[in-house]
Amino acid sequence: MNKIFKISFLFFIIISCKEKSVIETELESIEVHPENFSKIDTTFYENKTIKSLKFINGNDYVNVQFYKSGKKEFIHPVKNRQCHNKYFDWYENGTIKWEREYNLGNQIGKSISYRSDGTLENIFDNSTNEHTTFYKNGKRKETLLFKPNSTNDQIQYYFNGKIKSRFISLGNGEHSAEYYNENGEKVFDGFWKSTLLLNHDKQKFTGNIITYFANGEISHFSNHKNGIFNGKFYDKYANGNLQFQGIYINGEAGKYEHYYENGKLHYINDPKNKIHKEWDEKGNLIK
Repeated sequence: MNKIFKISFLFFIIISCKEKSVIETELESIEVHPENFSKIDTTFYENKTIKSLKFINGNDYVNVQFYKSGKKEFIHPVKNRQCHNKYFDWYENGTIKWEREYNLGNQIGKSISYRSDGTLENIFDNSTNEHTTFYKNGKRKETLLFKPNSTNDQIQYYFNGKIKSRFISLGNGEHSAEYYNENGEKVFDGFWKSTLLLNHDKQKFTGNIITYFANGEISHFSNHKNGIFNGKFYDKYANGNLQFQGIYINGEAGKYEHYYENGKLHYINDPKNKIHKEWDEKGNLIK
């Protein structure tokens, strides 16, 4: 029965049109050859076009899914019921969306994602636990190095590639802290210890931290008194949109707002009034 189904599928692909079908061309592009498998399971969209093909050999199989246009959407190999080998996802325009690799269920190497225009967006290196995001110009946007005990290093960058802020974990809840202007000038060099900001001599910091974009606009502003936030503070993305803003009153956290890079509000946290609301990037409230 499997052999008959397999032959019927191949026959359908070959004779359905004089030229190769879109799906046949796509299978060739990812080097999947139906004749190398003992069984093929097929699922369909409601309009009867092929949605996915499952190429099977015993407990091993390869899932290939397609858009309604017939263009490849992803290829996911499975060995002994576990993700195995290289995985690829594509946008419908044919550019790679996401590539990564597994070894019997464990992700190895680098997991890399791209925007639909082909520009690099994210890299996660499984060997170092380092996650880097990129601007469309290819320069780094943020780097996170995940470490044991829920600590990590964080470096944020301006659009020109210069460091905006750098926080390096020193253990025991302490991080070194550096803030920079977009021209590369260092504005502050000290430490965060839990919720306290310390100066370079590890004394509680009192004063302002203000960093600037190259155009003279403020990119970060915060005021501190005896190591604690005091009054309003805010930070901006490289495109000038607000990233977050908040206020501390007498050492207690007040209303805090975080925004998406497109300017849409992400979430509000207001502990005094017991308010927490969150929205998606399109501005829809998440319940």
